[in-house]
Amino acid sequence: MECSRVVLIFLAVQSIRSDSTHDYTVEGADYVVRIGYFNYAVYAMIAVNHARAIALCNALYPGGRLAWMGDMKFRPVAKVIYKLMIFHYMSLNNYFWIDGDLDDPHCDPEQSSCIWIASNSSLIESEAKASFENTDVMFHKPRKKPEKFWPVLVPNRFNEYNMRGDAFLSAAPEKEKAGFICAYKEKRNKCPIGFSLVNMRIPSHMTTFNVTKPDVCNSTLGE
Repeated sequence: MECSRVVLIFLAVQSIRSDSTHDYTVEGADYVVRIGYFNYAVYAMIAVNHARAIALCNALYPGGRLAWMGDMKFRPVAKVIYKLMIFHYMSLNNYFWIDGDLDDPHCDPEQSSCIWIASNSSLIESEAKASFENTDVMFHKPRKKPEKFWPVLVPNRFNEYNMRGDAFLSAAPEKEKAGFICAYKEKRNKCPIGFSLVNMRIPSHMTTFNVTKPDVCNSTLGE
């Protein structure tokens, strides 16, 4: 009887996850903050594959790309991770896509720990370390055929993975769906596809902050 109950709970959680994680939401990021030289946008309530995460960061923010989280002890990075925890445990994403390229293209993250480095176009804080080693490999396996692995940040606030620290750096197959973190220089984000900027003033009591005229997006899908 107890075993049946556990199975039912597991199936219910799986069902909730499949129904509640979306490819994109027009509401935007769950959390945006400027720390150090860059702005960071956390997307915890949606789940996308690695390529889609890269495309969304670039489409939504001027010069946007996946955030460099390789130096977790560096203060700006640590602050982003701290805030990310709040939204992570409100969602069902297990981890978040981050920036990083393999230092050795022949290293296989599925089989061993690898060194990841920042590229010339990475948005990395000037005093942060430009490389890291994934300390563990995610339990996911490619579903049908071999896939490239890419770095992810895995929250571990309650020691879910028996690892040290509130989070650790790992790797996952590129087709897996997860949350992601964007980094960008400019403060203003672009409108999603199908929306354009309009001149409008919205009363402050209707938003969490005062919205000025170039900040509002209007749907163009019906035009």
